[in-house]
Amino acid sequence: MHRSLFQYLYLSILHLSLLLLSLSLLHTHTHTNTHTNTNTHTNTYAHTHTHTQTNTNTHTHTHTNTHTLTVMDCGDPGTPANGVKLGFATTYQSVVNYACRTGFAMRGVPQRTCQASGEWTGTLPLCDLVDCGDPGNIKSGQKTGTNYKFGGKVSYICNNGFQLSGSQTRSCQASGSWSGSAPECVGESWYQQGATVLLVSRSQPVILS
Repeated sequence: MHRSLFQYLYLSILHLSLLLLSLSLLHTHTHTNTHTNTNTHTNTYAHTHTHTQTNTNTHTHTHTNTHTLTVMDCGDPGTPANGVKLGFATTYQSVVNYACRTGFAMRGVPQRTCQASGEWTGTLPLCDLVDCGDPGNIKSGQKTGTNYKFGGKVSYICNNGFQLSGSQTRSCQASGSWSGSAPECVGESWYQQGATVLLVSRSQPVILS
């Protein structure tokens, strides 16, 4: 009876030892796979195996595509002396216009356009002082003044024995013309012969006594 009890105890201890050994051999296996391509996607799997293994695979891909749009700018086309520029935009297809101040006349094209090449069409116009030209001399008289440009004036006087008919003073105007009308000297010459005075005029002579 003691022998049978001993065998029972021995087998029980052996069975318990085998059970503990089996439990100690069990462990957890974790497998991780990470893949990144612009967006990050992670999958994690957990399994129970008889060994442990960790595998990490990371891939990163970045692609940048940048497009820059540049608007052509021709810059400031300039402003003529004694003139004004109308319009301030300087980019492609912008248009500027020019005008001259009172008393100045434009020489050149009054409009310019910004081209795709970055250059303005034409050239910068100029504003020249208006020139009315020589208004001419007067017969039997004299003209004074030599400024024939805007604001300039000329005056006329007649010789002795003549009277002025028309404008004595004329001014050069912004329109390029002279004010007033062209004068002339209308004359009367007197001769005295003894007691008789003879009036000589542009009309029929008259004898006074």
